[in-house]
Amino acid sequence: MSERRSLLGICIGIFGVLLMGLMAFSTPALATWSEKFTSTDVNGPVYATASDTYGNMYIGGDFSFYDKNNNAANNVARWNGSSWSALGAGVNVSVHALAVAPDGTLYAGGKFSTAGGISANSIARWNGSSWSALGAGVNNAVWALAVAPDGTLYAGGEFSTAGGISAGQIARWDGSSWSALGDGVNDFVYALAVAPDGMLYAGGDFTTAGGISANSIARWDGSSWSALASGVNRSTSALRSTSALAADHQNNVFAGGGHLSRGQNIQSYRILVQLFSFSEIF
Repeated sequence: MSERRSLLGICIGIFGVLLMGLMAFSTPALATWSEKFTSTDVNGPVYATASDTYGNMYIGGDFSFYDKNNNAANNVARWNGSSWSALGAGVNVSVHALAVAPDGTLYAGGKFSTAGGISANSIARWNGSSWSALGAGVNNAVWALAVAPDGTLYAGGEFSTAGGISAGQIARWDGSSWSALGDGVNDFVYALAVAPDGMLYAGGDFTTAGGISANSIARWDGSSWSALASGVNRSTSALRSTSALAADHQNNVFAGGGHLSRGQNIQSYRILVQLFSFSEIF
């Protein structure tokens, strides 16, 4: 009898261990916010973030603080997983967009006129050790950046020229020169996204793209612009603009922003975002 009790006890113990293991695997862990950044001295707003494949995170905004080496991080900084570091002398005015190319190059866009102490009109490149301008840059603020799989950089904002040539709020940098995307759009661009198939999506406060009707969102296929169905609601009681875009691995594109009439709830926003799934429109 004692042997049976002992065996039963062992079996119960083993079952308990297995049950605890099963619970550990079947019960999702509660998500929590990291406290790594609570002691940092970022003294102003952060408008943009980006990360690379090496574990670095970059932030851009309107701030200035000193890293562990007492170097001033002016409006842009890097987090390596344990500490912040400045990117050279940074830029002289706020950063509103960041993007990382496949080769690890960081691009910054905003309202600045210098980067690393050299002239850089609203857009610049950081190669890991120094800043450089992208030609003549653009003639006004850059609000959005996106990098294509082949490394091509797209910039959007409220500029009318890029590299000295006419570019209606949006332009392309191929690594050595700027080019326009057709006639561009007729008002500000606030968001850009590139799908895996290379299609570029632009969102903003515009009503036309390439001369055709496109309500706040449009697609560039490399040679011409097209609208995404009827676009988004631009009634006088709406906040109109598309301010966020994302594309997934299936080439679906999702849009967010102040599209809906004031007073509509978050569920309505979610429905709107779902309606912009690429597969549902085309």
